[in-house]
Amino acid sequence: MAEVLYIREGVGRKPKPFPLSLALELRAKGYSYEFIAWKLQQMGYDVSKWTVMRRLKPYEGEESFE
Repeated sequence: MAEVLYIREGVGRKPKPFPLSLALELRAKGYSYEFIAWKLQQMGYDVSKWTVMRRLKPYEGEESFE
């Protein structure tokens, strides 16, 4: 008998909180994901450059970040 796998939506880790507006502002000024992650870490947020990259990806193509 075949097994049926159900994919549950919303499974996984919750997104790490950090000020998205600040990250978008720094990215608009031309800063790298690595620098943005470093700056957020200095402010007490535990994020990596990959986390920043994934969170900003939906906004990259937009002309205005607001």
